[in-house]
Amino acid sequence: SVIETFGDSHKVRYLDKHIKLLADGAIVSQLMMMRDGYLDGHHGEWIQSPAEMETISKIFWEKDYQLHIHVNGDKGLDEVISLIKRRQKEFPRIDHRTTIVHFANSAEDQIQTLAELGVIVSANPYYVSGFGERFGEIGLGTDRAHAMARLGPIEKAGISISLHSDMPIGPSDPLYNVWSAVTRKSSSGQALRPDLAMSLDGAMRAITIDAAYSWGMEGTLGSITKGKIANFTVLAEDPYKVAIDHVKDIEVMATVFEGKFYPVKNN
Repeated sequence: SVIETFGDSHKVRYLDKHIKLLADGAIVSQLMMMRDGYLDGHHGEWIQSPAEMETISKIFWEKDYQLHIHVNGDKGLDEVISLIKRRQKEFPRIDHRTTIVHFANSAEDQIQTLAELGVIVSANPYYVSGFGERFGEIGLGTDRAHAMARLGPIEKAGISISLHSDMPIGPSDPLYNVWSAVTRKSSSGQALRPDLAMSLDGAMRAITIDAAYSWGMEGTLGSITKGKIANFTVLAEDPYKVAIDHVKDIEVMATVFEGKFYPVKNN
């Protein structure tokens, strides 16, 4: 079984009572479902149709599973919002922690609704750094491409945020994710819609305690507290005390995993 293969602890683990749904297509292939389509006239695609998501979500929602829903387009997010509303109306849950995964494109009018629904946003801020400029030229246009991963307004609305890399889409580097979320700088060094940036503290929480919260594991991971699993990273510098552009370059000196110390060997 899955539990026997991975277990429920250690580095690779099985999370019980979690299920992932797949709404619209990937950002890289520009198959996101967008309200206003694409500049060249192509259209996005559903991975699981709205009807399929309706059936699957109803089954697992009523069995108290946490839903993690892959969605990248603002039209895709419209469908996901409607789905969550229906689940809550039919079978109300207080702490459902439904997680919006990737959150590439969204609209301002969706933010307050997301807050009212009590969802979590698990975002990939690298979309801005890696794709923002290019998508401004191809597919989306600058207004939409530069506004991807609008995490600042989400943070201000009080929505819990975690950051991920979706490796190999982005680098598996939490501090790089922090830098992307806070600076919104592209590969050329241009800041794309800096008004949509997260705070440094919010971004640091999004790779630690708030990331643990998105898995329902804040009681055992995510902060250095007596009784929690001793998983943390030893850094050469304090991210709160260096220039923000340097955060992504802070040296990792060691990791502590389940209480064991692993120094980084510099070759």
